[in-house]
Amino acid sequence: MYWFTVSSVVVLIVDFGLSQSLLRDVGRSPDKAGGALRAALEGKLLLTTVVLLGCLGFCIAASLTFLQASLFFLLVMTGVVASFAEAMNATYRGLGLFQSETKIVLFSNLVYFLLAALCLYYFKTEVAVAMGMLASRVAHCLISMSVFRVAACDAPYSASFSRALLYVKKHFSFGLDAFLTNFYSSIDTILVQHYLGSGAVGIYQAGVRLMQGGNTFAQVLSNVYIPKIARSQGDGPALLSHMQGLLFFMVIVGGAVSLVFSFFQDPVVALFYGERYQDLKGLLPFFGFLLFVRYVAAAYGVGLAGLGLQSRRVFGIVGALVIFVLFGHVLVGRFQLYGLLAALIASTAFLMIYYARALSLNGFLVRMGGRNRVLIGALFLLLTAGLRGHLAF
Repeated sequence: MYWFTVSSVVVLIVDFGLSQSLLRDVGRSPDKAGGALRAALEGKLLLTTVVLLGCLGFCIAASLTFLQASLFFLLVMTGVVASFAEAMNATYRGLGLFQSETKIVLFSNLVYFLLAALCLYYFKTEVAVAMGMLASRVAHCLISMSVFRVAACDAPYSASFSRALLYVKKHFSFGLDAFLTNFYSSIDTILVQHYLGSGAVGIYQAGVRLMQGGNTFAQVLSNVYIPKIARSQGDGPALLSHMQGLLFFMVIVGGAVSLVFSFFQDPVVALFYGERYQDLKGLLPFFGFLLFVRYVAAAYGVGLAGLGLQSRRVFGIVGALVIFVLFGHVLVGRFQLYGLLAALIASTAFLMIYYARALSLNGFLVRMGGRNRVLIGALFLLLTAGLRGHLAF
């Protein structure tokens, strides 16, 4: 588990937010999809070289055994190959070919599960399972290369160090945004461990897993709307229509899941965790409120990403991090996990307001729309009512 976590963090360097930038570039200029994909793959090759050299240095400096180093490199390579496949799948999404991507992902995940299970059953070693995982991701990457049929590029797919370096520099804000977003989603657990200990981490992580499951739809909507927003950048009415449509779906989906967390915590906890996690019931309404605010904030954040204003997102996330750490430091010691969730809600609310303001200041005044305003107001009142019975902490 340790090496899986470490390798996941390392692979973030190869990801570098390039799938999201590629999604925007392809959505904005579908006729140049092949060139955008080639540039992204070159950038990933450069970042992969840096990562592998860094991993080699780490293995030597940490005096890892051959078994440990083998497992680490296999897991890193699994993540790296998956990152290349994701870039090609992002091109499918940017072109609106969701059916093609879905077929590839479903088949590849089936192969992934079968190979990992077979290796575990027959060999019963971590290295064997990691080899099965790597083989399945290689298959995923090879199948994903079918994207070249619909995103052809006149220039050959040859690697160029200078061109790759320029591409990485140009998209640095996407990489920084991806890093800060992952850091922002991890620092809460660090605070819980520091102030409340490992027992509280277990309860908190159980709620986080449920919230992550509920947040899946936000990523789906992001993949659909980033290309649409990018294409409509010069068309005010179309941009407004897409932004209001995105906000509407975010509010509907996020509100529905949040209401389940707020008013059906008993069956939710019983279904997923059982009697051992009774303490989670009182926290679920707060997780629901936080999830709803995240969905609304995500709508404006997707707008910034689609319009190429990624650097504005970076400033917003830094501000949210500062607010969360300050509020968390004050509230966690006094109100335990309730205080932590209150700090997260405050920092996410700041992020939502900042994203909306950033769009306005950059000339993209996005009116919420009467329908969305009523929905957000009604859901806010309902979710606040769900908190009332737990405000005594």
